[in-house]
Amino acid sequence: MRRFKLMSIALVAVFAVHLAHAAPEKSALPVHINQADQKQLIALKGIGKKRAQAIIVYRQGHGKFHAMQDLLAVPGMTQKLLDKIEKQNGSRAIFD
Repeated sequence: MRRFKLMSIALVAVFAVHLAHAAPEKSALPVHINQADQKQLIALKGIGKKRAQAIIVYRQGHGKFHAMQDLLAVPGMTQKLLDKIEKQNGSRAIFD
């Protein structure tokens, strides 16, 4: 009985550690780049808080984006990073 209890505790501990380190799943919903707030932009894989804020600041100062390539004008955005974001998100980024 004691052995069963110890094994159960060990199993629960292993799963707890696994869940604690699991990355939160990003949403699969479309993101309207020209309307999205920081939280919505962060839902795109490859975009964190700093990059989302940079997109918002640039959008406010320069107007709407019309295509994914327009994001290259955002400070800190590179072609390599943009390609990665496109690959990870497919057609989730919408520019209407």
